[in-house]
Amino acid sequence: MYICLSTFLAVAVGLSFHFLTSKYFLCGLFELLLAALQLLSYTATALINPGMPRPKPVARSRLEAIKGDGMLYCKTCNVEREAGRNVAHCSDCDVCVEGFDHHCPWTGKCIGRRNVVPFYVFLVTTAILIYYIMFSSIFCLYSFNAPT
Repeated sequence: MYICLSTFLAVAVGLSFHFLTSKYFLCGLFELLLAALQLLSYTATALINPGMPRPKPVARSRLEAIKGDGMLYCKTCNVEREAGRNVAHCSDCDVCVEGFDHHCPWTGKCIGRRNVVPFYVFLVTTAILIYYIMFSSIFCLYSFNAPT
């Protein structure tokens, strides 16, 4: 959350350099669109369910049968799943997640099968935005201080 807000503030400061003259208008517009995509992908990552299977109440007699028919059971989450599926238990959130990648401290959420694509879009746009702001700031500082 703090990375998004600080990056967005850096973009706002960077935009002020670009909008000083009209010839840098498109650079500022590109930066603004990239920041909007970053915030949108961050919001999607934080709000989309990462792939938590729904808990199904399992009878006590069924628990013994699960061991023999290729099913796995999470006692903490009360979730029954097939042995071949990629479902893991997150100790931070205390839930099972399909396609579990990791628990992200920046979003406060697990990254799983359903929200991994917006998470990667968030990472890529953040990296591009950081480099773009860095190079455009150097360019603006050099162009304003260049000898005439």
